[in-house]
Amino acid sequence: MIIVHAEMPINPAKKAEVESRGAEFAATCRAEEGAVDYQLSWKFGEPATLQLVEHWDTLEAYKTHTTQPHVHDWAAWIPGQAAGALEVGRYHVEPVEPQGF
Repeated sequence: MIIVHAEMPINPAKKAEVESRGAEFAATCRAEEGAVDYQLSWKFGEPATLQLVEHWDTLEAYKTHTTQPHVHDWAAWIPGQAAGALEVGRYHVEPVEPQGF
């Protein structure tokens, strides 16, 4: 499984537009083949920090996702809404059984 976690501070004046466009973008991404989950949310304690968490069932599915036109459009648009640098991590993980949750 591939997991991507990213954070970006957003200009507070642009937060509503990011939220609107982000909801549509995330829904489109969740509909892609191989998408386990795709979430955009605001970080608690930092209300203008956008968080992205993606789960893909294979590396191939993630790579295909990165070539999609809607991803290129979002990647070109979102930096103009930022109030700081993007931080991103990509991880290849193996699922484990929950331990006492």
